[in-house]
Amino acid sequence: MPRNIIKIDENLCNGCGQCTTGCLEGALQLINGKAKLIRDDLCDGLGACIGTCPTGALTIEQREASAFNEKAVSAHLKQSENVAQWPVQLHLINPLNDFFKNKELVILSTCSPVASRDVHRQYIKGRSVVVACPKLDNVAPYTKKLAELFREAKLLKVIVLRMQVPCCHGLTMITNAARTLARVNDLVIEEHTMGVTGHILTIKEITL
Repeated sequence: MPRNIIKIDENLCNGCGQCTTGCLEGALQLINGKAKLIRDDLCDGLGACIGTCPTGALTIEQREASAFNEKAVSAHLKQSENVAQWPVQLHLINPLNDFFKNKELVILSTCSPVASRDVHRQYIKGRSVVVACPKLDNVAPYTKKLAELFREAKLLKVIVLRMQVPCCHGLTMITNAARTLARVNDLVIEEHTMGVTGHILTIKEITL
């Protein structure tokens, strides 16, 4: 039956991710740098996310779609909160663990999950994860450990989620140095910078 549902213009979407935090039902996710409606039954069609988009990529359309399902939303949000691996602190992880293999890896600054409640849904779900702080941790072993992880895990991509504060740039520098040490120059590294309000400010690819 036709109903109102969100429509995303990928040509206008800049991948900032603000709509994913504006959607309380978790119907929107960033996939390959673009916002996507992952399931019709998670979208209530009210358009609360539209005002969060800085480029006008979101509109409401009427089309054939599954009915909005509140029970499905509750189950989806509960599932999104689960962490699929342990440990996650970079000092503690074993680079040879199978849960890293053939996945995207997200490297979280310690503060980022506190700044935004949507980090689990937007970044952790479906990926492997490590957590580190370039200011307060003893970072001396980090480059070597990440390099071993990059060599062994055959990662699809690495996302560094950092805060906008200057010290957090160290996390990106460590990650890039590890790629060089591991000699995996074709490994894509993206830096996602989060503001103190929890919104993604910039997304850029880190070159060698």
